[in-house]
Amino acid sequence: MKLLLVEDHLFIAESLQLLMQDSTEMMVATNCNQAIQIIRENVPFDIILLDMGLPDHDGLSLLSFLQMHEYFPPVLVITGKENQSDMISTVKSLGASGFYHKSQSPKILLEAIDSLLAGGHYWPLDVIQETADPEYNHHNLASHFGITPRQLEVLHYLEDGLQNKQIADLMNISEATIKTHVKALYAALGARTRGGCVKTARQLGLL
Repeated sequence: MKLLLVEDHLFIAESLQLLMQDSTEMMVATNCNQAIQIIRENVPFDIILLDMGLPDHDGLSLLSFLQMHEYFPPVLVITGKENQSDMISTVKSLGASGFYHKSQSPKILLEAIDSLLAGGHYWPLDVIQETADPEYNHHNLASHFGITPRQLEVLHYLEDGLQNKQIADLMNISEATIKTHVKALYAALGARTRGGCVKTARQLGLL
């Protein structure tokens, strides 16, 4: 995995290096301009971890640069600021795939990275609930993770332990379509197994 960390506090880079596997190639930029130079001079990164509080420009400038140049690796935004709701709305509109607050545990950071690498997203459940529609329900929450109503229905059947053919018969669609829905759920939730998919969905309040 090729990872770019854009962060001016080097102790965070050192801590992350200890958390990551040996197979991870990590490069560090301490400001926005350096990050742009690294991106231009290197092969595409698998993921970018972006601190919002950089010394030359804020992280939004780098997100805007990525959009302008159609460079779309998953970006996990990192911040220590408290106005999470407003920031999440802004970074989502600029193409970020997830959000990690520095008050959270390193385990959460690794879960967020795994989710983005699997093609999913990672947004704090409590902030999502704060910003959701007043008629908040599972469908509102699912939409924040890119999960369609049909996929949510499949997720409930997975919770019941049903196999693809059984789900296909109940939903009156092909088994191949069920497999596609299950694969999409894995990506959205950063899971690799049916059990892991259900476990993550419960933790997020989707079940």
